[in-house]
Amino acid sequence: MTHSSALPPAPDFRALFESAPGLYLVLTPDLTIVAVSDAYLRATMTEREAILGRKLFEVFPDNPDDPAATGVSNLSASLNRVLQNRAPDTMAVQKYDIRRPAAEGGGFEERYWSPVNSPVFDEKGEVAYIIHRVEDVTEFIRLKQLGVEQHKLTEELRTRAEQMEAEIYLRARQLDDANRQLRAANEELTRLYAKTKELDQLKTQFFANVSHELRTPLTLIIGPTERVLASARLSARERRDLQVVARNARTLHRHVNDLLDVSRLEAGKIEVEYASVDLAQMIRLSAAHFEALAEERQITLLLDTPESMPAQLDPEKLERVLVNLLSNAFKFVPDRGSVVCRLEAQDGWATITVCDSGPGIAPELREAIFERFRQGEGGATRRFGGTGLGLAIAREFVELHGGTIKAGDAPEGGAAFIVRLPVIAPRGARLSAGPADLRKMTEEIARQPVAELRVLAAEAAESRGRPELVPPAAVETPGPASSAEPLPLVLVIEDNREMNRFITESLSARYRTATAFNGREGLERALALGPDLILSDVMMPEMSGDQLVQQIRSHPALDGIPIIMLTAKADDELRVRLLRAGAQDYLMKPFTVEELCARVSNMIQIKRGRQLLQQELASRNQDIEELARLVALRNRELQAALAARRQAEEEVRRLNAELEQRVHDRTAQLEAANRELEAFSYSVSHDLRAPLRAIDGFSRILLEDYGPMLPEEARRYTAIVQDNARQMGQLINDLLAFARLSRQPLNKRQVETAEIVRHALDTLWTEQKERRLEVVVADLPPCQADPALLKQVFINLLSNALKYTRGREAARIEVGSYIEEGSPPDHVFYVKDNGAGFDMKYAHKLFGVFQRLHRQEEYEGTGVGLAIVQRIVHRHGGRVWAEAEVDRGATFYFTLGERRSS
Repeated sequence: MTHSSALPPAPDFRALFESAPGLYLVLTPDLTIVAVSDAYLRATMTEREAILGRKLFEVFPDNPDDPAATGVSNLSASLNRVLQNRAPDTMAVQKYDIRRPAAEGGGFEERYWSPVNSPVFDEKGEVAYIIHRVEDVTEFIRLKQLGVEQHKLTEELRTRAEQMEAEIYLRARQLDDANRQLRAANEELTRLYAKTKELDQLKTQFFANVSHELRTPLTLIIGPTERVLASARLSARERRDLQVVARNARTLHRHVNDLLDVSRLEAGKIEVEYASVDLAQMIRLSAAHFEALAEERQITLLLDTPESMPAQLDPEKLERVLVNLLSNAFKFVPDRGSVVCRLEAQDGWATITVCDSGPGIAPELREAIFERFRQGEGGATRRFGGTGLGLAIAREFVELHGGTIKAGDAPEGGAAFIVRLPVIAPRGARLSAGPADLRKMTEEIARQPVAELRVLAAEAAESRGRPELVPPAAVETPGPASSAEPLPLVLVIEDNREMNRFITESLSARYRTATAFNGREGLERALALGPDLILSDVMMPEMSGDQLVQQIRSHPALDGIPIIMLTAKADDELRVRLLRAGAQDYLMKPFTVEELCARVSNMIQIKRGRQLLQQELASRNQDIEELARLVALRNRELQAALAARRQAEEEVRRLNAELEQRVHDRTAQLEAANRELEAFSYSVSHDLRAPLRAIDGFSRILLEDYGPMLPEEARRYTAIVQDNARQMGQLINDLLAFARLSRQPLNKRQVETAEIVRHALDTLWTEQKERRLEVVVADLPPCQADPALLKQVFINLLSNALKYTRGREAARIEVGSYIEEGSPPDHVFYVKDNGAGFDMKYAHKLFGVFQRLHRQEEYEGTGVGLAIVQRIVHRHGGRVWAEAEVDRGATFYFTLGERRSS
């Protein structure tokens, strides 16, 4: 007799799992439900077909009627810990209400659960699934809460309690481990929160200070410019240049006002000032300012409002909301499109809807566009400028009224913004005008100047300009070229129409110029014209400057054309990337005409030299072949070296990846705070510098070309504009340097302090040659410091001493050091002068941003230099202080945190 050795058939694991008595749910790492036990379905009143393939929190949301519900957040945190720690996570008892089926009356039923989440790994050791196991402890919790003591439930309660105690005991050790990890994480989060709060306060103060400091020079630019424009003795070109200055100054003023509003909103300093207004009339008045722009661009502007709608609102803030929404619509709607504004009233609420036929807003961005500094388009290819604050301010003002604003789809095919506002002021609110003053209020609004709308119209017209080939204004043959030789052709690619015209006019005396207004158009013109040089902006619509460089270098016909990049963004990484991609030079905005012409001339001369060299090499084929052989040999050697280098780089990348993963979680919150500062730095670097460069450039042209023809008063006003533009440029540079200090890495090493001081004096000495000045530098010990930052400290302190000794017939400055007694002793450096000094009762103001102890007319400056000194010294772990007497000089002391053993 024989016996079969075959194994019994495998059990049906799915049937076993679904029939298990426990409450089980199986999730993928993205929290999609892929399996569920029958017991779990019964406990949660769900059906398998209705929940499989859906997201966990879509099926089991928080109870909307319970504002204190924490089920979703707690369970989400536990599941994230499983994915990150790759270990089971035991949760405390959770209140997580369950939705009742419609057949049972709907709504939510209060439930309590005891959950455990465990990972399941695949063959590669990665988390493939998460098993979510729960126990329904609702009855136990309810009995405990209600204190039920009936005898018939006592035995059941005792049995259930014993089971739970056993379960809790088994989980206790897991909870202890988890608690230890949580305590360590909480300590780190507390530190990060404190740092984030400090950065947030710094950001708010920084916004307010920058806004206030920039408005004074802006006023001195706009006022004199408009006064000169009022003169009837200007030529057409003079008037056009001054209008460019005024328009860019107003653009800058609008950005500054937005920044100031943001800082005031964050500080809670803006309140609603209610008045009785005609809301329908306000909408018609606000829309009337856009009629000329609509006619120019053939845009249909429709208003659907009742004849009158009385309301109690803040007229100034409501007008700001309407202007921002209409400006946004006109910015994005194409020519011959449509903009519609509707007003409706229902149940004490007014609904204002602004629709357009533009590109619309992606659903995932409809909430994000109301965040500060957030724009629908980002990066180097955005088509429209701005700071990204208009919609954020509109939402803040609407919410101050107790209303709401949201974005959606418009029937016209573009974006729709819906504003809902209560038409009656809150009880107890004070009205600044009664119903009898309604006509007077609307008339005052109608008389208000809207300079920002004029700027918007100019920007919209400019953004839709067409490229043109600009002939040279005069023929001046550069270099050794003969008069019969055509002038070199420079292709200018710049999306700002006024900047494009400024560059071409600056170059037209020596070169032929062609223009394009985005990267894609610039590539087409380069292929068609084959220019001698390409001058391109970095940030442009359609195709950015760095993308343009890559495309140009991919065409052999354009390979030999030199490229100069223009940008207002101070970004070393971008500069290196552009140079590596094939750009030959890099010019920061704002720039002078002399620097622009010099760089263009240098590049063209280099190109001509390269062409001559290629012609000479073409006649020496034998030498070229030998050179090619040597190059091939050298390339083989380099390839071998590069192979070894790549292997080392791969190891470095692997180690860096491990290090980055370790620090990623701890730096996430600091990065979020830094992104806001980076957004602001971008705004200052690009959006503020762009109008500033136009102001400086056109003012310079006006004085140089037409100075003798202008009245004396006009020349003086223009000089004031130019001087304030330079002051603003210096102020922006100082502010950016101050903001970058917190992000700049600290590279400390042993440095010779005396050598640093000598370099600092060499930097400053060229402006002091005519002065009777004695500078004494004592023997200075070496120290541990970042040499670049230490040099900046001495430059600022020495510059401060040179400035405040300017009134002395015999000025004296001393640089020295001494040992400060302590445990252990500390090394103190000082810079002493015999200048104007100051009253010590104001010493606490010395190192604050924009804090000055003397008037601008007495001693120039931005009020940022000593703040930079303090930040650098603090980053080294040191201290900085000052001592002085009025008219008897001042001494500034600092340490670098180096305690020396006694």
